[in-house]
Amino acid sequence: MHQWNLREQKNKLSGYGECNEQIGVIHEAYKTVQYVTGTPEYRNYIDAINKTDKVYEVNFNKAIEETGRKKLKEGIEKGKKEGLKEGEHKKAIETVKNLFAMNLSIEQISKATGLSINLIKDIQQDK
Repeated sequence: MHQWNLREQKNKLSGYGECNEQIGVIHEAYKTVQYVTGTPEYRNYIDAINKTDKVYEVNFNKAIEETGRKKLKEGIEKGKKEGLKEGEHKKAIETVKNLFAMNLSIEQISKATGLSINLIKDIQQDK
């Protein structure tokens, strides 16, 4: 009966910041009085709930940390792969330009680098 009235009052005061905080403090005090004056069975019940809540919170936090570490590791690996690809691409462009400077044909450059003729033509147009 008392909890219901407290919830009703809290709902009426929602949106009134300071009053709402005071209702929260009063609610916590009420729960403490219930616990202290309750039967041993009731206290055991509340202790079990609190213990379950703490275990859940610890497991939840561990899951969040593990997910964060996993995502960070995946991000680092993805960044490394993208960086290597970009480096290889830049090196291929540089090599093609150097081979053009040596007056090699597109076909010779393709054979030397393993790059397609179309890609070599694109690089030739960009230089």
